[in-house]
Amino acid sequence: MLNSNDNPKITLSAPLNSKEELFDHLLPLLDEEPEFDENLMDYGLTSIDVMKLVTGLREGGVEVKFEDLAKSLSIDGIWQCIFQARGV
Repeated sequence: MLNSNDNPKITLSAPLNSKEELFDHLLPLLDEEPEFDENLMDYGLTSIDVMKLVTGLREGGVEVKFEDLAKSLSIDGIWQCIFQARGV
């Protein structure tokens, strides 16, 4: 398991095209594998990790807000924020 100090930045080298790809990016930050509708904070995701995710998404051209992600910290919720930020 990695903690937030082991992974200083979440790098998204390509646009995320599915919830599964988002899950693959976040899984190394988690203690266990959650269901897509479960709160990732219960699995070890920290607010620092969320800030890093926001930064990585913005660098990839997806303008999400920390506050929006923080309201729904599941794979489903984060994906919905990404989907809405893309205007799709």
